[in-house]
Amino acid sequence: MPVEDNMKTVRLFEISTQKEFLDEVFIDGALKKIPAIEKWAYILHDKDIYEVGHKQAGEPKPPHWHVFVKLKYSQKICHIASWFNIKQNYIQRIKGKYSDALKYLIHENAPEKYQYPVEEVKYSDGFDWIKEKNKGFSSRFAEIMNLIDKGVIKEFNETDHMTIIESVKYSSQIKKAYEYRRKKVLSSGGKDMNVLFITGDPGVGKTTYAKNMAKEQNLSCFVAGSSRDPFDNYSGQECVILDDLRPNEHHISDLLKMLDNHTASSVGSRYYDKVIKEVKYMIITSVQDIVSFYKEALYSEPDLAVQLCRRVYATMKMTKELIIISEYNPEVNRYVEVSRMPNVTKTVFASNAEGQKRKIEALEGIIKGVNQGMLNLAKGLEASSEKKEETKSQQPPKKARGSRSKNKCSKVVK
Repeated sequence: MPVEDNMKTVRLFEISTQKEFLDEVFIDGALKKIPAIEKWAYILHDKDIYEVGHKQAGEPKPPHWHVFVKLKYSQKICHIASWFNIKQNYIQRIKGKYSDALKYLIHENAPEKYQYPVEEVKYSDGFDWIKEKNKGFSSRFAEIMNLIDKGVIKEFNETDHMTIIESVKYSSQIKKAYEYRRKKVLSSGGKDMNVLFITGDPGVGKTTYAKNMAKEQNLSCFVAGSSRDPFDNYSGQECVILDDLRPNEHHISDLLKMLDNHTASSVGSRYYDKVIKEVKYMIITSVQDIVSFYKEALYSEPDLAVQLCRRVYATMKMTKELIIISEYNPEVNRYVEVSRMPNVTKTVFASNAEGQKRKIEALEGIIKGVNQGMLNLAKGLEASSEKKEETKSQQPPKKARGSRSKNKCSKVVK
């Protein structure tokens, strides 16, 4: 540590060092006997793992202490180091709020990390460290965190559960809570997802049928447009419609991972991977049938074709009159028709057409009204102009000023 840092004074500080360099008996004894110490709390973190990006990502971190101390008055760092018989670089000034530092004892403000129980925290007599750490955060904050953890609040529906003030006030913590939830969901095992492939010409109602299917089952719905990053705006919905999916936009292995029915996984996205474990239905719409679709997929192979068919439990071929449903039969290695029914989306189209007709009629009425108004205005202006002309013709003629001036000039010349 530089000489100038050696002379710095602190009142709020943290000691962070590995367990092997500091004994708990010594920590406890030093904290209790130093007169300058007002209150303290500490914990041993022995269940942390290295995060993604570290060269040892996923491996356990060495057990280490976090000791948070508040002094009665400021002291030099060099003196504090001598109290605990440690190097000065193990001592760091607490720059933010002491309450935020206390939250870190159990990783309350770092939900992506292991959450330590409050019982593992040791603290000074008479120090209500839990009350101290909760300063600035209400019970409402804890409620929001719990609802995110349970999956009730998701990114797509947070406006249904939070006010704009809460969303802005806790934005940083909410973002961390979503990340914690993603990791928790991804590590919790398998999933149960159905995959449906709907094919048909444009305008037969593929997307409308898929949306209604989600609505009837009370599932939140996300419609992903045709692109190489279909999950860019995905925010936790339970039904995903890959609308007008193009076979040449995805590597077949990526597509198979996306459509995996039973294995929890994340899919690549522009800014960060999205976890799709809680998706109940994945619906693909395409103008191509599934066989043609597969043949044009990037890097397709015969063995992978079977995997694709096993993931897509059923296909629907839609025309304006019929919906033909087929299920994959692994014994014959092909889709077999199981039922057909009238295309009920025709009624939806009829209502949409009727609604469009009303809009056109309303627009025509507005245009007609504007035209009539303009016509009335023109007639009014014409009548006003005629009246002025009539009034003007009844008045005696006046000599023009220019003529009088000309006469005067003529007299002067003479």
